[in-house]
Amino acid sequence: MKLPAKLILSICLTLASAGCRNASPQIKLTADKDTVITLSRGPCYGTCPSYTVTIKGDGTVTIEGTKFSIIHDTNSPRQEVKGQGNISQEQLRDLVAEFERINYFSLNGNYKTEGTGCPSYATDDSTATTSIQINGRSKSVSHYRGCTGTDTLRNLGDLENRIDKVADTERWLR
Repeated sequence: MKLPAKLILSICLTLASAGCRNASPQIKLTADKDTVITLSRGPCYGTCPSYTVTIKGDGTVTIEGTKFSIIHDTNSPRQEVKGQGNISQEQLRDLVAEFERINYFSLNGNYKTEGTGCPSYATDDSTATTSIQINGRSKSVSHYRGCTGTDTLRNLGDLENRIDKVADTERWLR
């Protein structure tokens, strides 16, 4: 039985395309001393805490609070101070794996308004901006938290929350 030429061509193109996708896997991210991860949470129309947390490749964690953030620091009664801590190298590797899992470097740089990958939009929320510098590459993604409705946005929100959890920001904020 002879197959039609169009069908043979279609099968060949499909197989070639699948082979190309498998030939170029996602680049493996490896944390080193130059790795820097940040999460900045901005204000909302209420009393959302605003702060920036930075995690460095040596495990150093710093947090700087601004509006509606109280940083626990017995040496300073001021509201806007820095807190410092550390995470383990295992926690850093796990966090980098989360960036890799959601293919962070392929995300849009901005998920803030309808038309930027934001199918569902609510007002009066805050914006979270994440960034990573690793292996000579850097990327930043700004995400208005009222922008929801896709797996990508859910994964990005989960990453934002994971950074907070690993950095243990709650111990400084109240």
